Amino acid sequence: MDDGHWADGVRAFFQGDTDLALRQFHLGLEKEEVSTKILARRLYFVAELEKGLGDAIRCLRRAAQLDPELKQAHVALCLALEEAGEEEALRSAACRAVVEGGLWSHWRQRPAAFLPGLAASPWWPAELFPWVKALEARAKNLRRRLDLRTIFDAAPWAPVGGQHRASGSHDGHALRRGAWHEIVLFGLGNEAEEGRSRFLALAEAVQSAVPEAVTMAQEGAGEVILSALGPGSHVARHCGRANHRLTAHLGLCIPQGCGIQVGGEWRCWQEDKILIFDDSFEHEVQNNSNSTRVVLLIRFWHPALNPPERRKAALEHIQAELAYTQRLQTLPPLAPDYAEPTRALEEHLLGSGACPNCRSLRGGDLTLDEQKGRARLVLSCCGHALE
Repeated sequence: MDDGHWADGVRAFFQGDTDLALRQFHLGLEKEEVSTKILARRLYFVAELEKGLGDAIRCLRRAAQLDPELKQAHVALCLALEEAGEEEALRSAACRAVVEGGLWSHWRQRPAAFLPGLAASPWWPAELFPWVKALEARAKNLRRRLDLRTIFDAAPWAPVGGQHRASGSHDGHALRRGAWHEIVLFGLGNEAEEGRSRFLALAEAVQSAVPEAVTMAQEGAGEVILSALGPGSHVARHCGRANHRLTAHLGLCIPQGCGIQVGGEWRCWQEDKILIFDDSFEHEVQNNSNSTRVVLLIRFWHPALNPPERRKAALEHIQAELAYTQRLQTLPPLAPDYAEPTRALEEHLLGSGACPNCRSLRGGDLTLDEQKGRARLVLSCCGHALE
C-alpha cells in the first residue's frame, strides 16, 4: 500500500507537529492522485489548518468547486470571505451554494445547519405571536425593577463568546470594536443560575409569557439572555448556526444611535417593544451612542416546528450536522490508503472517549497499520489498542 505524503501528514498531525503536517498535506495535495471527493475533503481539512486567510480561501474555493455537495466547504468559504470583507465574492459564493450545492434557500441566509422547507424571512411581524403583547405589557414595570443605572455594578456579566455557556460561544468573533456582554437567564444545565437569581422578576416574566422558550433553552436548543452592547460597539455581519428558531429582542435600555440590520434591512429598537427576526440570516449591530444598549434576547421555536416530535427531530438533525462538521474540521481524512476511523476511535481522537478497559481519558499514540489499512490508537493508560 502506498504510504505517501498525506499519511505522513496524518502522523505528524496526531503527534502535535502542525507545521510538518501542513507541509506534508500540501505535498499530498500536489502529488497524490485521488478522487475528486477525497481531494475536496482534504482541501477542506487543510483550510482549517492554514494560518493565512487567503490560503484558506483558495483551498475552500477549490473544495467547493470539486465537490458541490460538500456543504461544509461552502459554509466555511462564506465565513472566510465574510471575515476577509470580500463582499462581492461572498455573495457569489453564497449564490453558488444555493444553486449548485442546494445548501440554502437565500444567499443571505447561511446557517451551518440548515432545515429545508421552513418559511424564511429576515424580519417577522411581532403580532403573529400572542405572547408578545403580554410581555410588552409588563416591560415598563420590569425596567423599573431592573434599575438600569446600577445594573452593571453588581450583575454577573460575561463577554459574549466566553466559556460561561454551552451555546453561542462562536458569536464573539463577530465583535469588531467595543464591548459586548451578556447574562444568561435560561440555558443548558446550571449555567443560568446566577443570572436568574439576580434578575428573578425578569426570568419569571419570560417563564410566564413564553414557557416554550425556557424549555428550549434548557434543552440546549436556544437561550434567554440579557445582552449589553457598549458605546461605540460594532458587531459585524454574521449568521446564526441553525434556522430552527427565531429571536426576539425586548428593548430595555435603548439610546439614540443604535440599530440592528437583518437580511439587509436596518431597524431600531424601542424601549418596551419587541423585534422578532431570524438570526440564520446575516445580521449586524451598531451602537454609535455614548451609552450602553440593553435588550432581553429570547430564542423560540420556528412556528412551523410543531408538534414536539417535529422539534425533537429537527434538533437531532441539527446536532448531527454540527457534530459531523466538527469531525471534518478536527480529523484529517484517511482515505483512500486507510479506512476511516471507527466510532470508538473517532471519539478518542476528538477527546471525548474513555478507555473501554480502564475508563481513563488519557489518550494515546496513533499509528497507521499498513497491513490492515486502518488507523490504530494504543492508549497510554493501560496499553489497550483501539482500531
